[in-house]
Amino acid sequence: MFMKRKSIKIITNIGITAASFVLTYAIIIAGVKQYAKHLNIKSPPFRYENSLDLWDPDPLTGYINKPGFSGYSFGNVSVRTNSLGFRGIKPVAVSRADNVSRIIGIGDSVMWGVGVNLEDSFLGSLSKKLNKDAPFEVINAGVIGYSTYQEMMFLEKFALPLKPDIVLVNYCSNDFLPSEDPFKNARSLFIEYFRDLLSRQDITFTQDEKLYIEKHIDIFGNAEHVWLSLQKLWDSQPELFYLKMKIFLKMPIERMVKRCQNENVRLIYLFIPPSDLRDQYKKNTDQLKKVLLENGAEFIDVQSVLVPDKELLAEKRFRSRPILKHLRPKELTDVIKMIMIRRVHQRDMFIDSCHPTIKGNKIIAEHIYQYLTRTAPENAKQS
Repeated sequence: MFMKRKSIKIITNIGITAASFVLTYAIIIAGVKQYAKHLNIKSPPFRYENSLDLWDPDPLTGYINKPGFSGYSFGNVSVRTNSLGFRGIKPVAVSRADNVSRIIGIGDSVMWGVGVNLEDSFLGSLSKKLNKDAPFEVINAGVIGYSTYQEMMFLEKFALPLKPDIVLVNYCSNDFLPSEDPFKNARSLFIEYFRDLLSRQDITFTQDEKLYIEKHIDIFGNAEHVWLSLQKLWDSQPELFYLKMKIFLKMPIERMVKRCQNENVRLIYLFIPPSDLRDQYKKNTDQLKKVLLENGAEFIDVQSVLVPDKELLAEKRFRSRPILKHLRPKELTDVIKMIMIRRVHQRDMFIDSCHPTIKGNKIIAEHIYQYLTRTAPENAKQS
């Protein structure tokens, strides 16, 4: 009888504890939601742009931004596109207005401005600065995840028909490859590109180089994880790194330069470094600068002005004990992330390893503004 009463008491205590835990959990979630409203967080679930169903398939570039898209990333960052799929809601006419200079920025997530609103991206900041001096139309045509080859295809299909005066393109350390789009179109796009290279009569490859390119075709066609498989290939044949640079970066850039020159458009490459700046990035940019100079193109290098504070980088990383991480409600985790990122924007130049904060974007915009002012046609004539 005593054992039976003791068992009932234990079960009752367990039930009370469980009920208390559930009630506490519910109160925390309700409190977090109210706190999110207090912080003016538009969409409490913490999501990156590439999880927002932002893209449509495209046969030439693999994928493009959906026209008329609307959503939020990072809880509070407006992700909107106009009728052409360019960032923002302002319409873009095919023919630009008289006496208005048109600048189009193409590229990947850095050009788009991951983690910041359009007005806080470097193109947004640049537009404000330029329009103080003269009428400018600055168009953000960035597409998250694009490689250099996709940027070339995008330039020809979407940017040049709009008759820009200047095209800005940014280089990131991961521009060799595209992101794996949900349609897997990027795979077939690159397979077609490689096969075209092998069939061209104006380019001569050695037998080793041909085998190297054929291995790329096989990986893009059959590998479950393209990035991992290609990295293994590149690591196994470092002596062919020059060919990797040539087919993924140099050749598309040379074609972009020529197309812009034919259209009397200034192509200006931007070298925006990652926070964990490595020797390989510097070596790559040195080679690409040489390619640009040899082809009569321009570039702006912000490596010297975007050097992050390593102590702040280490300090900003949010860490928690695994057990607490699993017990913590996702709603609370999301809000904590958003609060931490807000603090990072106020003090640092990078949100993460490669995307500039509001502060970082302002620094980039100022550097571009100074260059454009210094090299404007009227100033060039005076000098």
